[in-house]
Amino acid sequence: MDMLDSKDPLIILADNFPWSKIENNLKKYYHNQKSGRPNKPIRLMVGLLLLKQLENLSDENVVLQFKRNPYY
Repeated sequence: MDMLDSKDPLIILADNFPWSKIENNLKKYYHNQKSGRPNKPIRLMVGLLLLKQLENLSDENVVLQFKRNPYY
């Protein structure tokens, strides 16, 4: 994270977003199950949904950008 520009709009948004409040409100929907894959972090899922909407991306493209762009 040290190499990222702290003035980048996505960094500023992430630093000012109420992550703990969002996680507390959504954790009842993301419960751990004993079988299958472990859950993805709520912050990751909400963050990708926000980026998808902000950038008007498809599901596939937001995942691709997440893999390629360190700011995502």
